[in-house]
Amino acid sequence: MVKKEKIICLIPIRSKSKRIKNKNLIKIKDQPLFKYVYNKISKSKKIDRFYIATDKVRNLKKILTEGDKLKYFPRSKKSSTDKAPTERLIEEFFFYHK
Repeated sequence: MVKKEKIICLIPIRSKSKRIKNKNLIKIKDQPLFKYVYNKISKSKKIDRFYIATDKVRNLKKILTEGDKLKYFPRSKKSSTDKAPTERLIEEFFFYHK
């Protein structure tokens, strides 16, 4: 029997956007940018789990609604800098979620 692979979606958000301050919280069509993205991808039948990786939990608490399938993953200071490549965050994520 073949084991079904799980597909995970990781949405990276940093609180200190360099060019546009808090760009992921800017509202588009009456909802924050990251929520707009999440609402679009959460309709996928292929993705098993959704994680939002951020360095600021309080921003999420303001925005998430009951029923959201999003789980939280805390970004380290090293993966939250403006010079950190997204690959650093992905490495951290896989270190904690083997």
